[in-house]
Amino acid sequence: MREVSASLLGYDYKIIQDSIYKLEKAGVTSWHLDIMDLNFVPNLAFDPAFLDSLEFSKPVNIHLMVNYPSLVIEKIINDYPNLLKNLDCVYVHSEIDSFEIEKALEFDVNVGLAIKPETDFKDIETIIPLFSNVLLMTVPPGFAGQDFVDDIIEVGNRIYENFDGIHLSVDGGVNLNSIKQIPIYMNVVSGSFLNNCVDLEKDIKSLKTVI
Repeated sequence: MREVSASLLGYDYKIIQDSIYKLEKAGVTSWHLDIMDLNFVPNLAFDPAFLDSLEFSKPVNIHLMVNYPSLVIEKIINDYPNLLKNLDCVYVHSEIDSFEIEKALEFDVNVGLAIKPETDFKDIETIIPLFSNVLLMTVPPGFAGQDFVDDIIEVGNRIYENFDGIHLSVDGGVNLNSIKQIPIYMNVVSGSFLNNCVDLEKDIKSLKTVI
């Protein structure tokens, strides 16, 4: 059974805490929180201070769609204790400067690697052993509600076949149709689909179990 992480991108800020309670009760495994810089991607998402004001009872994964993730990680560690206490993993993108990736890995937090849909396996092969978590993006990063692109799944399969102990997750366009294209050994992140569900508990269970 795969794990299902809920993305809050696109949720109504005014009722977001109520949405968190409902999703946790319905069975989501963890949280996927997006932070953007209007530079790496042409959009802004959640501010760390806002995320720190929310209450989560499940593990939190933070997806940094930014060019300088080390600055954000340091800020979270020093200034946002509520967010830090539930932090499971912080994803940085493979496409940023390699020196910045090295700086991010120096912090005492679990840092994972996020990969854009067009990224080739050969471009990341040498750095994969530095990480225990890899996030495979099945949409271009930066916006909610995009259609699923399956190209990166093959990259995930090659990681699975060539490296032991890597936890793989798929992020973008995950719903009851696209889940059929995702191997059961890959966990998933779902945002827009869960935001529009009528029966959350039933649909989360389906995402966990569809092979």
